[in-house]
Amino acid sequence: MEEFESASPNLTVYLGNGLTLEAAVDLVVDADAAAGRIGFTLGRMQVVQLPPPSHGQPPFYCFFPPGREDRPVNAAEGGESPDPLSPESVERSGQSYFVVSLTGWRLLLLANPFAYSARCATWATHAMVEQAAVGREAGLWQGLLEAMLRLCQALNGDIVGFNALAGNSMKRLHAVSHRPPPGLGPYPLQRAAAELGAAALRGRAHLGPETGYPLDAFRFGYRDPGESAVLAAELVEKWQRIGGPFATASVAAVLEDGGPALYVVPRNRLLFPFGWPGMAAVMEVMGVGVSSRPDLIGRVRGGEWGHADFGRLLASLRPAGVRSLC
Repeated sequence: MEEFESASPNLTVYLGNGLTLEAAVDLVVDADAAAGRIGFTLGRMQVVQLPPPSHGQPPFYCFFPPGREDRPVNAAEGGESPDPLSPESVERSGQSYFVVSLTGWRLLLLANPFAYSARCATWATHAMVEQAAVGREAGLWQGLLEAMLRLCQALNGDIVGFNALAGNSMKRLHAVSHRPPPGLGPYPLQRAAAELGAAALRGRAHLGPETGYPLDAFRFGYRDPGESAVLAAELVEKWQRIGGPFATASVAAVLEDGGPALYVVPRNRLLFPFGWPGMAAVMEVMGVGVSSRPDLIGRVRGGEWGHADFGRLLASLRPAGVRSLC
């Protein structure tokens, strides 16, 4: 169970009285939007569907929200830079927030000011835990995945994403949740998984080129979410052992057919996306490119960059040795 410990001054009135995680997300997003800290609306975002060459493949998408290129980055190794997710920075900025205890984690819930969909929220550790710690500390993956599964259940359909060391822009450990735009879900990776059939999705399932998806992903959909978290954590930790010092993962927790599931995509942080001018994060590996770059918008809208190009982007992220996990 979650417990709300505190809130920004404008939201303390909502503490207690049966406050839920879903309501808390709406409160921080609405409060920061009203204060002018969030300029995002779905109506201002350009969305391009990249049609597949045949009916047997899912389409890919490109989301072009304004202002994403301005978001702060402090994940680089070496040196010091401001941490916009620290409690001190949040207090100084005047952002709305809740502090919530969830499955052993103490998290700072914030509206994401650089949103790419509705209800875009950041869940950052209140005490400093580095994103890189999931590659060093035994057992950290399991606890993180348990929290992500709990969040996606509590948020009734919002997707919770996490990038360990590939596609991550912040040093502090954090996940991001969002609600997919109406009519655009499930995302391509989820659609590809659905083609495997219900029986394959009741436990661990593998997706890859042989199942019609350009990179390897593992879905964990056990009836007991705790079992999914344990087995997914074991897979990531195995990949970190055999994949070398740059092995990492992108993970999404989703709600499908009324139950929570995890998608784990093994990554190598040395691999950058072919033909994509930016980082590839959990949205990209799920088949949704997110960018605000005018040159890319022009290429996609003009038909110069399409479904085959997105497929090559995903294939370029497929690390050597990942087949040993199958």
